[in-house]
Amino acid sequence: MKNFSLCVAIIFILFGCTNKVSNKEIVSNYFIEKGYVADHTIDDELIKVINGINVLARQNLNKVFVTETNWNPKDINQILIAPFRRKNAVGTVSAFSSIENRLVFICPLQIKKFVKANSLSDTADISGYLGIILLHELGHFYLGISGSFDNNSVIITDQKNLLGEQDMGTEPEILTTQKRQELKVDSLAVEWIKKVTITNGDCFSTCLNIQLAINGAEFMLFGKRLLESFGSKTPKLLRDKNWTHPNLELRLAFMNYYLNPTPEKQSQINDYLYQREVEPIHRQETDPRIYQGQGKTIQ
Repeated sequence: MKNFSLCVAIIFILFGCTNKVSNKEIVSNYFIEKGYVADHTIDDELIKVINGINVLARQNLNKVFVTETNWNPKDINQILIAPFRRKNAVGTVSAFSSIENRLVFICPLQIKKFVKANSLSDTADISGYLGIILLHELGHFYLGISGSFDNNSVIITDQKNLLGEQDMGTEPEILTTQKRQELKVDSLAVEWIKKVTITNGDCFSTCLNIQLAINGAEFMLFGKRLLESFGSKTPKLLRDKNWTHPNLELRLAFMNYYLNPTPEKQSQINDYLYQREVEPIHRQETDPRIYQGQGKTIQ
């Protein structure tokens, strides 16, 4: 996040070049700047998930996630997890990382909200979804690029509606370089899960919960989006909420394909990508705002 880098720079200026700012001070000042407060409501679940995820973190990156209780600022192999919430609302992001400062921020309220709305189980167990979030952030550390699990702060469709523009379904939803990067991080997380499930490793149960969460969330999200967009020229499941991340429907579909690469799943994803990227171009042929002649040919 751009604002985060600016915040860190300001902190170092305020404290002076000779005084090194600790990660706890960075977290505290970032919370103040963003209007966040610490949220320890899922600490018990977090510790259980960390114990399983850290098997993968050690194997693939020689890193471990820790909470504030076990934080040792001198240990460069530790990644501090800082749970937060907004003072006045649910956070706009489930988790994001700062590679330089070895920090991962997670928003328990946002995570619980998603699980409650998209879980097949009535127990609303967050462990599986929390696990994939932490593995995604670990993937950012593996690639050396700070990022976030999701981003709900910029709603593209809502911005168009505010301008009075009617969505005619003629604009393709392209997978940009940045969106493909997020898919690459997802694929890393799933590849690590597969290694454990195949070998029945120490964190087998943790990874099994993650797989179940991915399967259930994809099923629920696709079903809900289809119902919400009934009769629409551009169903919501075809649109990304922002410029940085593909929508979760597509990401979860890819994750499930990586876990179980069947021809049927591949065909489903290919059809989905066609509807996102190619069909809108063909609709331009019948849109008078775009096409007004006879010589246009689209392959």
